[in-house]
Amino acid sequence: MLGLALSGNVAAIVVAEFDPESIQDSARRIRESAGQVVQEHRGDSVGWMLPAVDRTVSMLERKCHSPTEADIRSEFMSAACQSLIDHRVLQPARQDIAKESGRDRTQQIAFEQELLNAAGREGARLAPTFLSSRADAPVRTPRRTIRKRETDLSRLSESLPVLGGAL
Repeated sequence: MLGLALSGNVAAIVVAEFDPESIQDSARRIRESAGQVVQEHRGDSVGWMLPAVDRTVSMLERKCHSPTEADIRSEFMSAACQSLIDHRVLQPARQDIAKESGRDRTQQIAFEQELLNAAGREGARLAPTFLSSRADAPVRTPRRTIRKRETDLSRLSESLPVLGGAL
């Protein structure tokens, strides 16, 4: 739940501090305030949360219109998901993933960009639920949409598809 509380706090800072009239000034304030909040938490949050803040501010700077609070939260969740996956999944295993899948450098970059874009879309979609819930709220398991398969010896010996067969 620490990640939920931290994400909510940082998102609140971005929402409160972003001013489309003085983008450079608000970007500096957001980075300073978010940096202080993230530095107070233990773990590797600094490695992925601060780049997410930078991505959010950059995306908001590029928008032509004045973003709403929902737009800002959506951009932040998109950037946070992308940054988290890049920091915790792709960076540690980048060479191994490329080697196992037989992709060259440009193919690997394209694959990662597609993966990060998909993660960003899902993060943006989840922003209203994720950032509006309380940190101590109970989390319910989603309803099963795929029928549960019975486990037997023949099923246990099947190979496991990883990343949709990409590896």
